[in-house]
Amino acid sequence: MKPESNLSRRGFIGGTLLGGLGALAVDPMVMAQALVSGKKPEDIQGHGIAPGYVNLSSNENPLGPSPRAVEAVAAHMFDVNRYHWSFMPDPVEGLINALERKHGLPVTETTWDNWEEVTKNRRLALSAGSSLILHAVGLATVRDKAELVQAQPAYFDTADVWRRFKEEEGLDVKINYVRLTRDLRHNLNAMYDRINDNTTVVVVTNPNNPTSTVVDHDALVDFVRSVPSHVTVFIDEAYIDYTTDPNYRDAMYLTLENDNVIVSRTFSKIYGLAGMRVGYAALSPRLRRKLSLYNLGGPPGNLALYAAIAALDDDAHYERSRRSVAEGKVYLGEAFERLDIPYTPSDSCFVLFRLGDKAESVFSALQERNVWIGDAMWWGLKGHLRVTVGTPDENEAFINTLEAVL
Repeated sequence: MKPESNLSRRGFIGGTLLGGLGALAVDPMVMAQALVSGKKPEDIQGHGIAPGYVNLSSNENPLGPSPRAVEAVAAHMFDVNRYHWSFMPDPVEGLINALERKHGLPVTETTWDNWEEVTKNRRLALSAGSSLILHAVGLATVRDKAELVQAQPAYFDTADVWRRFKEEEGLDVKINYVRLTRDLRHNLNAMYDRINDNTTVVVVTNPNNPTSTVVDHDALVDFVRSVPSHVTVFIDEAYIDYTTDPNYRDAMYLTLENDNVIVSRTFSKIYGLAGMRVGYAALSPRLRRKLSLYNLGGPPGNLALYAAIAALDDDAHYERSRRSVAEGKVYLGEAFERLDIPYTPSDSCFVLFRLGDKAESVFSALQERNVWIGDAMWWGLKGHLRVTVGTPDENEAFINTLEAVL
């Protein structure tokens, strides 16, 4: 019999992709456990990576995306010939409204007739990945004679925009890096002391990357309220979902109280959609209009939008992801203590540990054995390495390999 060559939407989704997801969608932990079968790198099959590799370098969700997100992508994959505004409801508006409700922001539901009027007061901006938000903040605040303040070491995409303008365009700008405290947290008092009339932006990465530390929330609130109104306070909360304290309050509400505050988030971490590129920011309508001049990437693509909407609605996958990371941090911490390796207690989905002069050689030896982690030298933190929390088997394979190369 000649094989069927025509692929229908229903046949593909029902018979192939969603049919295969049926059992796995019941419990993503079953899916994660089925994907790993050993405790050595050559035996590992992690989610979304070639067999034999342990990739704990980029702070991705090792459990993969929500099954609901995968189903949403499958349900709309044949519609990619259309722009988002061709659908009713528009998935851009749907995601914005879902995020407004999640974060307690004013909900700006639109129609064809009221769109322009309603969006004037919108306090949320979408982007194809939060990196574009970070870049847009840099573009919106850089100018001749301006100054930027941020912690060091910390994630530096916004400051890097300034550096490139200085090096490639000859712009006279100053980036004020402020060293972290002894326990590797933002020194908000020292950062405040570096603010002057020329300062246009202060960057706070919370939890910090690569140190995984958070700032005291009350101290952050006092800092935000004390910063002069001409300075934009940019708070990057990419890892806020992983904080150890379940009662730790995020900074989203500060954008309602302060016209000069921007808070960014991403779907690349706990929601497992790093490859889909979905980011967003909460901010005042004034700053939203200003950033829109520089956020040239536009909103995420249709499949990413539908995946994000579905992921937001999957509380079970969100909690499994949090729990998996929490348990993994305990395992890694106990292993580092057994190996007498100093490490920083983590409020994120990764752990920073110190090997001193051995760091670079160990990093290379791990790579040679197909175990990928982060080198904190990239952020200027000598002698430290950063490992993403993986599945239990990935974590064990990492520790076993680390112990073998020490």
